Amino acid sequence: MKRLALALILLATPAIADTDKISLANLPACTAGNPISLWVLDSVDANTCDPEQLGTSDAHCCCANGAWASCAGSGSGGGNVTLDLGDDGGNDSTAIAEIATIRDRYGIVTEPSADKALFDFAPIDDRYLAGPPASPGTPDDEFDSGTLNGKWTAVGGCSPGTADPYAIQGTDFSIYDLSFRPGWLTIQVADDTNDVCQFYQEYTIQDGSGVYVKAAHPGSGIANSMQFDFAINSSTTGPLTGTYLDGLLDAESTGVRLYALGSSGSDYIGWTYTELVAYFAITRVGTTYYVWASLSGGTNWHLLKAMTIATPPTHLWIGVRVGGNYSAGAIIRMVHVDWIRLGDDNPYTPGW
Repeated sequence: MKRLALALILLATPAIADTDKISLANLPACTAGNPISLWVLDSVDANTCDPEQLGTSDAHCCCANGAWASCAGSGSGGGNVTLDLGDDGGNDSTAIAEIATIRDRYGIVTEPSADKALFDFAPIDDRYLAGPPASPGTPDDEFDSGTLNGKWTAVGGCSPGTADPYAIQGTDFSIYDLSFRPGWLTIQVADDTNDVCQFYQEYTIQDGSGVYVKAAHPGSGIANSMQFDFAINSSTTGPLTGTYLDGLLDAESTGVRLYALGSSGSDYIGWTYTELVAYFAITRVGTTYYVWASLSGGTNWHLLKAMTIATPPTHLWIGVRVGGNYSAGAIIRMVHVDWIRLGDDNPYTPGW
């Protein structure tokens, strides 16, 4: 008797037809090899068949290859193309009908697995230094926190503070700010007592590797009025102590110049710019250390200085020095540091 009652119920339940309109919550299971299309009446838009995205729009949903998808984007492959910007699993679009490329000489677009197109922008000339490495090295710092990483020690009276783009010479201060320009370390130093704001961490560059920095200098000023150092030595006093090697941005009256400064002498580079974002690298091959500079986002590098150091330096420095040459009433400039990164000894292929 129970079996007869169940059979009568099943006979009384109408089958779902292709033209029926149902709610997304009532979509039947989609089985590969058993295609069906249905209209739903509570989708977020006309091209979405996701039960997690409800709304008031009608959408035509197709079951193909074991998955529900919008019929509008099914194409010959039987399913939508999902646009996932950042490759983070999010569905930025579920109705892409075609992906086309042209002149992809760097191999930006690949198919790492079946039916997946991956866009990797790292090979582009002026962008390969833009993104942080997947596995940061020991000295790395992206300065994307509101506080200074504990690996750094500040010297020279430098303390956290609020950077002021309108500060005028006449106030004695030496501060750093990690919120003025989010994702950057901003350093601002006045000139009343030849102030400095410098940081070091304990790190020894290994043979066959290098450390890189990206920094922005404010521009021209009286000669030596503001200098940014990226240096190595074995001192905790300052970057230009003992045996040292330093990549230097230096303000002068006509702009900013780059040069390498070492305990064995200086090597200048003949560039002067009124505003500057620069990359420095200090690399090591055996007992020889090299200072490199780039003004083109890493597309071209200039070797500034080579120096033999028998005992590997144990400290890495960044910081700002003021040379006592600010004029009265001058605006107190800032230096911004975007990141510090470990890489290979060849700046053209840093390894991230």
